[in-house]
Amino acid sequence: MSVLDGLNTAPTYIFKIPSTGKEVKFRPFLVKEEKELMIAKGSDDPKNYIEAVKKLISSCTFGKVDPDSLASFDIESFFILLRAKSVGEDVEVTFRCKNIIADNEAPCNYKIEVVIPLNDVTVKEEDIPKDMNIKLNDTVSIEMKFPSFDTLALLTLAKADEDVVKVVASMINSIFTPEVVHQTSELTPEEVADFVETLTAKQFQKLMDFIKGLPTIKHTVKMQCPVCKSKQAHTFKGIYDFFS
Repeated sequence: MSVLDGLNTAPTYIFKIPSTGKEVKFRPFLVKEEKELMIAKGSDDPKNYIEAVKKLISSCTFGKVDPDSLASFDIESFFILLRAKSVGEDVEVTFRCKNIIADNEAPCNYKIEVVIPLNDVTVKEEDIPKDMNIKLNDTVSIEMKFPSFDTLALLTLAKADEDVVKVVASMINSIFTPEVVHQTSELTPEEVADFVETLTAKQFQKLMDFIKGLPTIKHTVKMQCPVCKSKQAHTFKGIYDFFS
């Protein structure tokens, strides 16, 4: 043990979990933790970054919060606040101007840099759905559940229809008719995925529309390109947009 151990004490803050309203105490992340996060971010496998974010949240809440118990938008909101308290309340992001130049029919492509105040990036309570039920037909309905950070990431990374079906199936909490309720916790993942495959394209689209409508961190910036002078807006959405 070093004589310097315990010399520096990090401040603590309070985060209100959007999906539950529960308040949890947290500290900023440390230099060594930020280094681990950056290494994971530079990995070829996006899953390494997902695991690093989860580990960071667990550590910064003193082991009191299980990241796997949080909804995807809980983790996004938490990570934004954590980044603001640990590094700074602003983040600089860049994107390319996509305005088409008439002379050569190519995009302007000028690199635009903007600063986003992280305190303005939040998931609003009114954006969180209260009704999780989806009616498939006159007799069958399903109750969805909020996807975890892993689940939503896997949906983004899914490369085949079979993968998408499995991920969507994992977001179903129960399947019910007037006579019986089937809890998916009492079924195998394969059984639930097989059920999803019996849906019509229109029914499956209802599930996808629900998922696409779930809240996420986002922020829209409006500006004028200094080169082509076009006025435009760009929306940054999700952790990867803010910290790519």
